[in-house]
Amino acid sequence: MTTENYRIPGSLMIPNTKGKHPLVILVHGSGANDRDETFGPLKPFKDISSGLTVQG
Repeated sequence: MTTENYRIPGSLMIPNTKGKHPLVILVHGSGANDRDETFGPLKPFKDISSGLTVQG
């Protein structure tokens, strides 16, 4: 995402089904976080986005 003053890199996951789909935007908190919001072995953003994509 890019605005006049800010840029946020991201990943787009689209369900493999026809038609319109709801949009969910996950933005991590402050600090040194990655796109998956990795915490130890956990990757909650990756799990949420993968689960939503599979569910269409």
